[in-house]
Amino acid sequence: MDKDELTLAVVDAIEKYPLLYSGVAHFNAHRAEHMQAWNEVAAAVGQGVNATHCKQRWNIIRRNHTKFLRTGRNTIKIPGIHERLSFLNSWIKSNQDKEAKRSQLRSLAFNIDLVKLVEQQPWLYNDQPRSKAENEEAWEKIASIMSDEVSVTSEDMRTQWLSLRRIYVQFMQDCPQRIESYMHFLIPHLKFPIKPNFVPKSVERSDLPTESETARVEGYDHLGYDPGDQDAAFLLSILPHLKAMTGHQRRQFKVRAVTLSDFS
Repeated sequence: MDKDELTLAVVDAIEKYPLLYSGVAHFNAHRAEHMQAWNEVAAAVGQGVNATHCKQRWNIIRRNHTKFLRTGRNTIKIPGIHERLSFLNSWIKSNQDKEAKRSQLRSLAFNIDLVKLVEQQPWLYNDQPRSKAENEEAWEKIASIMSDEVSVTSEDMRTQWLSLRRIYVQFMQDCPQRIESYMHFLIPHLKFPIKPNFVPKSVERSDLPTESETARVEGYDHLGYDPGDQDAAFLLSILPHLKAMTGHQRRQFKVRAVTLSDFS
């Protein structure tokens, strides 16, 4: 059995053990089961290989297959190996989706938008809660608005808000005692200029793409709107802008529109 055949044998053996690639059983919590599975994989492959060798080879294979799915670059020169690894695809896609969501939830711009939307619903944070149905409807609307680039659920948004609220409470409790408050003498000596009342560009600039003033509303005759209705004409005139927006820009637009309409 040559090196390529050995690699394919490792792939075929591991496919029978979802424990080793699905992520459903974390190694630290299932150490014995993992070790037994790797020993069984090594026994199935044969050729004198051990569990450690199989695990090292598998880590390389999986890493390169993940890169192949993401970029299309084939760094494993074994014919048909990516087809043999297709059982991994759904797990890899799921992990990528989870990481994209985690990255979104860490985004400052995303969290600013979330806070603005929650601010419009006082009963979500004051001591006068409404019914469970009304609360759920509010969180569903927030999740719908926030789901432009990455899909999020109402539970995601509720959990994220509770996390942000805890952070703010901790900040309010700790801020007077934080060591930073005693180090302002460093400001004149910092390499980076400190701007008073600094507003991030992502907040202060307009997120609506610019377009020529001669842009015309056209192609919407089938909607049957009254050309004399200035409100309808205005709404139709911004549709080309909406199409040109990025996901973040669309979300910003929705947040501002909802804020102006008081979430009605």
